[in-house]
Amino acid sequence: MSIHGATLVWLLVALVGVAVLYKIATLLRAAGEVVRAVVWVLAAPFVGAWWAGKGLWWLGRQARRFWRTSLGFVGAGGLVLLVGVPPAGVLATLALVAGIAGWCWWFAWRESFTHYMAGPLRGWWRRWAVYAPRWDRWMRRLDLVVRDVVAETSEGVQTVAAVAVPRLVWVRSDPWWDTLRVALAVGQAPEDVTGKISPLRAALRSDRVLVREPEPGVVDIAVQRRDLLATTIPALPIPDVAGDQVDLRTATIGLTEFGEAFTVPLLGGHLLGAGETGGGKSSLLWCPIRAVAPAVRDGLVRLWGVDPKVLEMAMCRPIFHRLGFGPVDAHAILLELLDLMQQRKRELAGRSRQVTISRGTPLELLFLDEIGALLKYLGTRQQQTVLAQLLALVQTQGRALGFGVSAFVQDPSKETVPVRDLFPNRVCLRVRTSSQVDMVLGEGMRDLGALADRIPHHLPGVGYVRSEDQKEAVRVRAAHVTDDDLADLVALICPGGASLNSPIPEEYLAAARGDDGDGGGGARRSNLRPVA
Repeated sequence: MSIHGATLVWLLVALVGVAVLYKIATLLRAAGEVVRAVVWVLAAPFVGAWWAGKGLWWLGRQARRFWRTSLGFVGAGGLVLLVGVPPAGVLATLALVAGIAGWCWWFAWRESFTHYMAGPLRGWWRRWAVYAPRWDRWMRRLDLVVRDVVAETSEGVQTVAAVAVPRLVWVRSDPWWDTLRVALAVGQAPEDVTGKISPLRAALRSDRVLVREPEPGVVDIAVQRRDLLATTIPALPIPDVAGDQVDLRTATIGLTEFGEAFTVPLLGGHLLGAGETGGGKSSLLWCPIRAVAPAVRDGLVRLWGVDPKVLEMAMCRPIFHRLGFGPVDAHAILLELLDLMQQRKRELAGRSRQVTISRGTPLELLFLDEIGALLKYLGTRQQQTVLAQLLALVQTQGRALGFGVSAFVQDPSKETVPVRDLFPNRVCLRVRTSSQVDMVLGEGMRDLGALADRIPHHLPGVGYVRSEDQKEAVRVRAAHVTDDDLADLVALICPGGASLNSPIPEEYLAAARGDDGDGGGGARRSNLRPVA
């Protein structure tokens, strides 16, 4: 066979092979279509079940996320099925009318609506939906239960007959706090609950938990839900009243964590403010002065200041009766104050036990910025000792005579402020260590929730306050006072460029320097003479 013949044969074979393969592919494709159709028919129920399950899972997630709306739809559908469409429409109309009336009540008399309607309903709901389902488990895991032990074996194994759990009586709720009234089990004390504040905070997912004892055998657990003090409070307006209408006993300077006014005592109280640099101590200085500015203007209050930093009080020098900047000035000012105290003692002796504030006997307010510098770091050891003695005399004897002291410090240790215990009212702003919290507020206050060492740097003016009549510390925030606010303060007290400031008398400066031969002892004047 020639080469051409062989080539033709192989070409015919290839064509036949391609034709056969095409036929086979056609048959396989037809068979595949049949198989796919059969598979789809058989798998359709499973695919449908898969997508139905996926849809139900999505609906379940949405119902859990928006559970109030879901309960509303379920309740409405159940009502329609129970009573029928027409009665359900009537009830829906009545509910709409009640909702509109409630909105009008809220809009016009918001406080009464919150007190009588929103608060009780919110508390009832949170009790049954949030606290009651988890209460027993929380109490057992926090070991806030009482176990009745029947017997104990030699190996130390105890047989427990019963477990008593504190009873959740009721829950009161507002937009910021939940208050849980708890009846303690027999054998428990309020200290058992206060000792668990830190675990309670973690269990309740709250940044702040307070425990109080309103009556024997009962405690109130206050749980913070939202922080009222998270935003800066602008300077409070200066009262637009006459000086004799100003409340000199307390000055409102900010807001507490419960939405109430944060007040500090002026007449009949001394204040110590502690906090590191940038903590907001200047607010504790200027806010009380702004609160009594009309009384300062009208001569019912006189301001005395000592500012070792020079810059803080110098801007408002015209409003201060006396203003000093170092240990000698502080010594002289304290000597003058003590002489004024002796004069008032002589005037009041046998007539009254407390001074009446007037233009002749004004309220004398002494502000000591960076008292630690005066009593620890500046001047000689003898000067520091004498200043502490004089300041202690003013604090212990001046309360009923109309003399008040407000001091501010960064390091509140006893070595820095030896007269720390003579301040009945104390504010602890942001501090560096946990031990400093107890130094300022009292022993054990940090364990009770006063976490001043954890205050963030972006919250200046936030701190914890404890007065002489409080068992627990309250979280507060003082208003922020700007330079423009200080300029307005000076303009109101000293209109037209006038000034209330006068130099420290030379006789007191000479006594403070030791020019009178007493060696700088200072405590040698009429403040130590008996009252005639």
